[in-house]
Amino acid sequence: MFQTLVHTLGIDKTDVQVFLKAHNERNLAEYEGRMEIDETLLSDLIRCNKALQTAVTKLTPPED
Repeated sequence: MFQTLVHTLGIDKTDVQVFLKAHNERNLAEYEGRMEIDETLLSDLIRCNKALQTAVTKLTPPED
């Protein structure tokens, strides 16, 4: 699903990789109890989410 953001919103491929890594880390925490905090990943994830938010706010709502 994350890969579609490149085509639908023009999100950078490197940002997609950050989302994928964060999702994987979430899975490790959920299913294996892994709880290490990666400060760099967190910082990158916040940056990527801001870029995603900006891209979404530029979308034109569908007409009724």
